[in-house]
Amino acid sequence: RGAPATSPPPDYATAAPPSSDDPTSSSWRKPIDRARRHLLRTYRSSSVTLTTFGHNLSRRLPPGLQTTLTTFHHYHAAFWAGVWRQMNPPLWAMLIALIVASIPALQHLFFDPGTLVNNSLTRAVQQSGNVAVPLILVVLGANLARSTLPQDQLATTPDEKAEERKLLYASLLSRMVLPTLVMAPVLAVVAKFVPISILDDPIFIIVCFLLTGAPSALQLAQICQLNDVFMGAMSALLTASYVVAIFPSTLVLVMLALEVLEWAQPT
Repeated sequence: RGAPATSPPPDYATAAPPSSDDPTSSSWRKPIDRARRHLLRTYRSSSVTLTTFGHNLSRRLPPGLQTTLTTFHHYHAAFWAGVWRQMNPPLWAMLIALIVASIPALQHLFFDPGTLVNNSLTRAVQQSGNVAVPLILVVLGANLARSTLPQDQLATTPDEKAEERKLLYASLLSRMVLPTLVMAPVLAVVAKFVPISILDDPIFIIVCFLLTGAPSALQLAQICQLNDVFMGAMSALLTASYVVAIFPSTLVLVMLALEVLEWAQPT
């Protein structure tokens, strides 16, 4: 006789197995994942097709033109790769704000009262901005308090103090003076001769001038704390920027912006 048949182990699970006929058995993420995979496949196939077409087309060109196009593509790709590496959330927000401000249809979409986008997205962004101002003041006060800095990061010897002073002067000049000297003529020429509707907005021109001579970002203090370097110098820089230099800098920049607006008005 053969060996006795063994019975399967008992199943103590209390939940019923999912049925193929049950519509709730499929996850809600499956259609999203399927659509994402389809988009990725379409993007990759399109990219491969365009790349192959470009390579085949370039092989038919003269050798000198091939070298020129290859060099241009190399530097073009390197430039945009560097731009992509430098982009951060504030820069993306500024870019999106410029796009919205430049297109009247997007202005009506985001800022007309009573619309769905205005009641949801725009109001949420406004409330986040209102919360950001007190938080920035709290962070600024914490960064300016030298009593919270480690003692080994404070300049004690005359040589260290002289080096910190030179670093402070160089930082103030490179952030609040040199950008203004370079960008102020550019902004004036653009506001005068470039026919873009957003450049007719006085607030936009004034804000652009203020940004050219704005103080250093508060994130620099967090960067110095994470790397444990120049914490004392950064505290002195923030004090000089946000307490000492910000009032005369703002006054001069606003006066320059008003003069540019008066000069840029059509006669």
